[in-house]
Amino acid sequence: MARFNRWQNHLLLDCLDALPVPRLRGLLQAREGAFGDLLSRALVSDLIWMRRLEQVPEVLHPALAEGLALVDFAAWRRERQSVDALLVAWSARQGAGGTGGQLYWYAAESGRVVSQPLGLCLTQIFWSQGEARGRITEHLLGAGVALSLPDLLSLPEDAEWMA
Repeated sequence: MARFNRWQNHLLLDCLDALPVPRLRGLLQAREGAFGDLLSRALVSDLIWMRRLEQVPEVLHPALAEGLALVDFAAWRRERQSVDALLVAWSARQGAGGTGGQLYWYAAESGRVVSQPLGLCLTQIFWSQGEARGRITEHLLGAGVALSLPDLLSLPEDAEWMA
């Protein structure tokens, strides 16, 4: 699923990169920045999960990604690609049976350590990514930008950027 999400995000980035800069800027800032905020929140969610999975602070702190697509789209793009690559690499290290066990993390909002089954957490990550892309696609279609995201059965096996 990490490879699928990386591929879908790559197709989204291709679509956004094809837009003239003024059009992209207009989309990002339309409706008080709703589209840019949506892109940023999807990245923040993945960064939070990546920090939990890897338990290392080296990935961009989620607070720094808040509103990043509006402020610096190129930086947002780099971070989006980076976290997608990290999720793929993490998944590859887990192997076929690597989704068992528990994931533990400190939840600052409740001031305690939280534990959830790893498989449930992974389901949440990938469901959240799909939901965010659905909302992003809806925004783009509403702005007259056609984005067609193929399904899982169309996932390429040999794309250079997927390695």
